Amino acid sequence: MRIIHIAGLSGSGKTTFIRSLIPELSKLGPVAAVKHIGHHTWSLEAGKDTTSYLHAGACQSVGIDREKTVSVTNETDLGRALQMLCDMGTRYAVVEGFKSKPFPKVVIGTLPEASGVVLKNPEISDVTASLSSFMEYYTLGGMIREMQAENAYASGGVFTGVCAAITGVRETPGSGAEKYRIFLENVLNRAADEGEIFAGRGYFGPDLPGGPDEVIRIAVHAPSLHRGTALVHTIAQQFSEELEKNGKKIAGEGI
Repeated sequence: MRIIHIAGLSGSGKTTFIRSLIPELSKLGPVAAVKHIGHHTWSLEAGKDTTSYLHAGACQSVGIDREKTVSVTNETDLGRALQMLCDMGTRYAVVEGFKSKPFPKVVIGTLPEASGVVLKNPEISDVTASLSSFMEYYTLGGMIREMQAENAYASGGVFTGVCAAITGVRETPGSGAEKYRIFLENVLNRAADEGEIFAGRGYFGPDLPGGPDEVIRIAVHAPSLHRGTALVHTIAQQFSEELEKNGKKIAGEGI
């Protein structure tokens, strides 16, 4: 999932830009949008069952009518919201506001304090041509849904994977993280070429977007559960050896 961060001052035209961006991104895959409401509060309609469920302590309350599904979650962390969207199979998450978040971003209008700026006041086509410049984030569920959606692999088989925390003295710098991601990609591509799996996806990066904790996630579509889990275990061991060269390791025992 690519996180496309749109930032700017109030009244700069962010919402208008996003309304034009969403249809173009939707041609490439499922799109979700997240807006920072700021100091305002979204008032839930009093007396409705879905409201009462939330007030009673439900972590999430969902209402479904003939046209749509409305979901309200007792959560205010942007990273958690993005994690949920990735699990749902979102390919492009457009985030409006949250200008202090450390994501590669598009600035609309002027925003002198902005960091990680990819584009300033671009055309829609500039954004779609620069998608690889935005943060890529994956959960296990998101990787599996992506493989299922591509419909390019043999029917049958099983999906399996692993997620493990990374421990070390500091967050991996960009160049190092890219090296680990390439390592995972090469190992998984080789396994697919040799017929060990139908497809595979690997992720190395923050557990939650914008967070400090690093994880490794590996998901494969394999002919059998035995072959899939054996391969995931082997790749995790190889990855662990790479990490140890740089003073890091996979947390836990027996991965």
